[in-house]
Amino acid sequence: MRLIMKIEFKVPSMGESISEATVVNIIRPSGSHVGIEDEILELETDKVNQMVYAPQRGVIHFNIQLHDKVSIGQVLGYIDTEASIESLELGAPPQQFLPSLPATVVNPKESFKSMRYQKEDFIKELKEEGQKRSLPSLSEQESLAWSFHPQQSHGNKDFTQKASVSQVAQVENTATMLTIFNEVDLSQIIHLRDRYQKSFIKKYEIELGLISFFVKACVAALPQFPSIHSYLKEEQSVQDSSYEMGIAVETEQGVVVPLLCQGDKLSYAEIERTIEKLTHQAYEGSLSVGDLHTGSFAITDAGLYGSMFSTPLRTGNQRAILALHNIIKRPIVVDDQITIRPIMHLALSYDSRFVRGKEAAAFLAYLKGILECPAVMLLGL
Repeated sequence: MRLIMKIEFKVPSMGESISEATVVNIIRPSGSHVGIEDEILELETDKVNQMVYAPQRGVIHFNIQLHDKVSIGQVLGYIDTEASIESLELGAPPQQFLPSLPATVVNPKESFKSMRYQKEDFIKELKEEGQKRSLPSLSEQESLAWSFHPQQSHGNKDFTQKASVSQVAQVENTATMLTIFNEVDLSQIIHLRDRYQKSFIKKYEIELGLISFFVKACVAALPQFPSIHSYLKEEQSVQDSSYEMGIAVETEQGVVVPLLCQGDKLSYAEIERTIEKLTHQAYEGSLSVGDLHTGSFAITDAGLYGSMFSTPLRTGNQRAILALHNIIKRPIVVDDQITIRPIMHLALSYDSRFVRGKEAAAFLAYLKGILECPAVMLLGL
């Protein structure tokens, strides 16, 4: 008995922020025999690389070509199971035929381990808002950087670079972003860290860095400025109560911005451990979608490479991003006396459509006050 069936396979759903993908690798060409769940092609988006799997055994036929752009739910091709049945009649080893299998690819939620995260996104929330305000619409995306598998090929590098350049140009042409600067005297924080570093390491087995002080300072400052500590949802501004912050991590193939969750509930040691873990995962390319989900606020350390000033790029749902810079000893006047202090410049980039310049300046000044007198933060004042 011969059963004739053509099973379609489609572009899977890969998250709310992704509406299209590009075919970067056709693993099994048209006309070839495939088995159930064999890898047949690879799709590239601005956030992840997704493998598509054969829903049934048979002969595969594609409706698309390499480098074609495809939409979520679009039919990519079909599996001709008749050829598979004929091969069984010609003496192939018997195998149970399962026509009831759904004609879809593996559920991405169940196959994140097979995904390869390649790029973090730009601009998430502004498509509908942009149309409403006569601004060019934007694709909803989640982060500025990408994660990767260091020793694996991710398709066409030229395409990846073109996509990145295109997104940067899109941000430059559409984002209403402004940057404000201030400087902070870190002498008290550095003194506190140096004085208790050995005890901290002995108890928690991890070094006390400066980043945890900045995280705690931002946690203390954000509730005082609701326009910064919020995000856009269904054309409405929603107060963010989760204290999720993106922490930028520089890797060999670019910047990754994993999410530090519940910063208000973490101790200094827990913040240091979490950042160390996220950094390690970023270098290994093992960050999950949850790790890369954008928050309303982000911190990036531009001072790692000696930068004194920068204008960090705000992306996605982020209302603002804080850039830290290198620490330089400078002569300043304190109580009418010239003294040498470790000074850092801070830069805050913010969405000027939702955050007024007055609020951004006040936030940065409030943050400066906390960092220059950490006792205020430690005592909850």
